[in-house]
Amino acid sequence: MDPVSRRSLWEIIKKLKRDGKSVLLCTQFLDEADELGDRVAVLCKGQFFVIGSTNFLKKNFGVGYHLIVTPKYLFVR
Repeated sequence: MDPVSRRSLWEIIKKLKRDGKSVLLCTQFLDEADELGDRVAVLCKGQFFVIGSTNFLKKNFGVGYHLIVTPKYLFVR
């Protein structure tokens, strides 16, 4: 989805939330889950790993993790 359409969809979802509607959104973008979600569920291998508010997830799982990427192959043009 292009960025303009994505933001338009965000506004629609926010309006539905203000109107008291429930919305189920499946996303891989954590910024989207943080912006739009009241409760977030994280799935791992088809099972619920954790469910909670974005603040709960950040407090309990948001620090202390580091990603180290080591390239297996080096491509030079």
